[in-house]
Amino acid sequence: MAIMVLGETLFPGCSEYDTMRCIVELLGVPPDYLLSAGMHSKIHFVKCFVGHWRLKTLQEHHETGHFCNYRAYKFRNLDDLETLPLTNLTEVEADEKMECIDLLKAMLQMDPDDR
Repeated sequence: MAIMVLGETLFPGCSEYDTMRCIVELLGVPPDYLLSAGMHSKIHFVKCFVGHWRLKTLQEHHETGHFCNYRAYKFRNLDDLETLPLTNLTEVEADEKMECIDLLKAMLQMDPDDR
């Protein structure tokens, strides 16, 4: 959906860790209860002493592969999509553009109950 709306992928990572870093940059760290329930959370995240999770640093993760720093988009959260000039949707009416953005935002909800 993001590629159809933006013409670019949202998470252009070169490795699993790099992709997770892109996800966290755009959507934030997943809620603690989801990470605590996750079977593989400790691969990319570390639980702090106060019970909150955070993404491991590059050094903590021991990433040795490629690290992409390319982002075609310049926004930092999904709400910024509403103000972007979306060239792929220039002929689409404004309400349809908003419906596409709303669908994308709904698809990217981290909590499956919210999705």
